[in-house]
Amino acid sequence: MRDSPYWVSLAPGCALGYRKGPKGGVWLAKLVREGLRQQTTLGPADDALDPDGVLAISYAQAQTKAREWFATVTKPANPACPYRVRDAVADYLDWFRATGRKSIKETKASVHAFILPKLGDNDVLSLTPARLRKWHGDIAAASPRLRTKPGNAQKMRDTNGDPEAPRRRRATANRILTVLKAALNHAWREGKIPSGQTAHGGALPLSAKPTRHGSAISIATSAAGWSTPAPIPCAP
Repeated sequence: MRDSPYWVSLAPGCALGYRKGPKGGVWLAKLVREGLRQQTTLGPADDALDPDGVLAISYAQAQTKAREWFATVTKPANPACPYRVRDAVADYLDWFRATGRKSIKETKASVHAFILPKLGDNDVLSLTPARLRKWHGDIAAASPRLRTKPGNAQKMRDTNGDPEAPRRRRATANRILTVLKAALNHAWREGKIPSGQTAHGGALPLSAKPTRHGSAISIATSAAGWSTPAPIPCAP
């Protein structure tokens, strides 16, 4: 009989395991971060009994229990204040700049024009899928912005009679959404958003998914690496 567990990855550094024993199998969960490795037993598998979530746990129930455990383990201890969208995008832009990524000017412009005015003061965990859909839809429905002097009312381009305008606006809205998703995923990788509590439904590596908890973001990421976050000081 195989002694070592079978493991399946649920997210980078997060795995669900199954170990077969003489009296039945058990479900395990494992978390691996830089300088940290934790493992726990979730409970007995439903090898002989119908699953009830306690005495016999199905594969789906085991996944839920594993994600709840990951959320508990990775939750920042005693956060100094809510982690806002503006905090997430500021941290992302710092990382973007430090790693020498291209298009920093365009990315920063998108953040300041479209993300911060509408979402900046929102606690990341207070976002809802409906809120993000409305924000994304409003960008797609708005007329293109024209270069405007600081302090003046924003000028907009007249697109009446342009059949391609709606398609281009949707493409612009999608690019801006990608920036927000990247910022939220960066925050999750850095441990500033608890695993399993965080936007947008898609199976791509950078995604934000509605969850049964009702919060906006359950972030899955293909990038490896975790770090233990320091408390985030409250901004005035």
